[in-house]
Amino acid sequence: MKKAIIVCLILILIVEVFFTINMNALKEVSGHGILDSTIQNSQGYYDIISSYGDEGFRVYKNIRRVDMVFPLIYGLLLILLLKQVGFKYYWLPLVASLFDISENLLIGRMLNAYPDQLDVGLLLSSLIFIKFSIILVSFVTYLARRRR
Repeated sequence: MKKAIIVCLILILIVEVFFTINMNALKEVSGHGILDSTIQNSQGYYDIISSYGDEGFRVYKNIRRVDMVFPLIYGLLLILLLKQVGFKYYWLPLVASLFDISENLLIGRMLNAYPDQLDVGLLLSSLIFIKFSIILVSFVTYLARRRR
């Protein structure tokens, strides 16, 4: 299990370096980051999308490719960590990963439909909030049980 945890940590480090480089590029061309880092209404999300321009859309496509795999990596890491400390609901991060993948698919629909606008701001914001809440609960649970 420790080898799998180390592999997941290395993969997360690689993904984070990739994200940092590409998110900085996205912010340079648009002044904004990715959509799943903020809670907005539909118009707020589309205001951000409209700021991307052609170059921003190209960069975002690169980010999205990796962001479809990232939930599986961090989900597996959190599952392994929670299982290691004997948490009965160790599978909980899988739920966060599924919410993250759903959120990424919804963002893809929004980007593909643009300039048409889908009224999905509440749904996207809900997916983002639930995902981050479950990740936080999983991480805090791991830390609390690790101290025992």
